[in-house]
Amino acid sequence: MSCTTEGTDEKEVIFYFEVSTLFVVNNLEQTQNTSTVIYQ
Repeated sequence: MSCTTEGTDEKEVIFYFEVSTLFVVNNLEQTQNTSTVIYQ
């Protein structure tokens, strides 16, 4: 059980990290697009 639990936790952490990275990148792109529209 411990091995399975550790494996699941590791996968969840990696998944969470990937989702967080995508979320941050999307926010940065949206911010840049908004700034570009405002300055144009």
